[in-house]
Formats: sequence, structure tokens, C-alpha cells
Amino acid sequence: MLTFQDLPDELLLKILSFSETKDLIGCGQVSKRIRRISHDGTLWVIANLEKKIVETELLEIILRKGCRILNLSCSEIMGSFSLNEFKSQIRVLNLSSSDEETFAFVLEDFLSSCFSLRHLIMEGVYLTPQMASSICKNGKTLQILNLKSSYLDFISSRAIIKGCQGLKEIDLAHVNETNGLQSDDLEFLVQNISPNVEKLNLSSSQITDEDVETLLLRCNKITALSLEATWITDDSLTNICQ
Repeated sequence: MLTFQDLPDELLLKILSFSETKDLIGCGQVSKRIRRISHDGTLWVIANLEKKIVETELLEIILRKGCRILNLSCSEIMGSFSLNEFKSQIRVLNLSSSDEETFAFVLEDFLSSCFSLRHLIMEGVYLTPQMASSICKNGKTLQILNLKSSYLDFISSRAIIKGCQGLKEIDLAHVNETNGLQSDDLEFLVQNISPNVEKLNLSSSQITDEDVETLLLRCNKITALSLEATWITDDSLTNICQ
């Protein structure tokens, strides 16, 4: 009678591709052959750990296996990293709803290993200056940035806007406890934002008609602009239509 281990490598690899990330780690303890197959790089490209309790040791294993897409949304990370100068291959990263102080400390170390992000989601996160600095290290590759409902001070917001000139999509809706970006920060944003931006969400911000005019002159590739709950008047609507 055939057993699981009697199956050919190709079929075992296909079966393991349906396993969760934590289960793949356990597979390595079955046999040397299963361990070898479970280490195949194709199994570690995507890791979904949403709403999980995750040890930093597991995350380090995932990163070192070449993970490209990682979802840690609403997860709790336990422990500390020892990544040193390691550079991850993460391209798409979701770190949403990570507002605990201990988690924020871990996030700083984690983000410092990212240098080639293309899509970063950090909804509901308390963004520290160190996190902002790490985001800027991805300025040449980062195209989509979602900071909806997060908190970021004026130094962090300006550093990101100035340092990430490859951005095409930016979501800054309801930041800073739904108060949005303040007038000074918005003035800086519309004068320094990437001219390649195509989609922009500034809902709840204190943006003015003058800011909108400056923004549209600088960013003529915009196809989606959300200004819900802002201070604009019909003058901005006219500029948008034009």
C-alpha cells in the first residue's frame, strides 16, 4: 500500500504548496526527503500569517528562504530579531494594525531589513521616525504605500514624501486619529510629492483649494483623487474637471 512518502517529488511539492507556513516548518521533521522538498524556494514566495501569533524565529526563517509576499496584518509578533545586516527579498508587505508598543519596537528592526519593497500596507500603525527612515530606503522601488488611519509626525511624513519619489499610489486617509494631515504638512506634500502619482487619498485632511491647484499642476497623471471630508470648495472641483 502506497504511503505519503512513496509519492514522487513533483506531487509532494504540489501537495505541500497548499500547506500553511507553520505547517511547512513541521514538515521538515518528517524525514530528510520531505525536509528537502519543503525547503523548495517556490513554497516560500508567499507567506500569510494574518491574525497569528508569530515568533520572530519563524519570521527569520521565512525571510531567509526568500519570501517575496508577506502578510502580518493583525498579527502579534513575539521575541526579537537577530537580522543584523540581512537584506530581505520582500516585495509586498502588510503590517497593518500593529500599534502595540512592543510590536512597534519589533517593526523597526523588521523594516530595517527591507530595501526593495514595491507595495507596503501599514494601516492603523503608530509610525516612528525610524520606521519612516526604513521606508525611505525603499524609495526607488516603492510604488504603493498605504498608511490609512496611521499616526505619523510631521518629520516622518515629510521624510517619506521627499524620499519616495517612485510612488504611484498613496493612501493617507484619516491619519493622525482621523484628523488628517495639517495645513503645513499638506503644503509640503503638494510641492514635493512624486509627480508620477496616479492614485491619492487625502480624506479628512485640511487641504485647501490652493493646495489642490498646486497638486494637480505637479501631478498630471492622477486618475483617482479622494478628498472626502476636506475643506475644498467648488473652485477645486473646477480645477479637477479641467
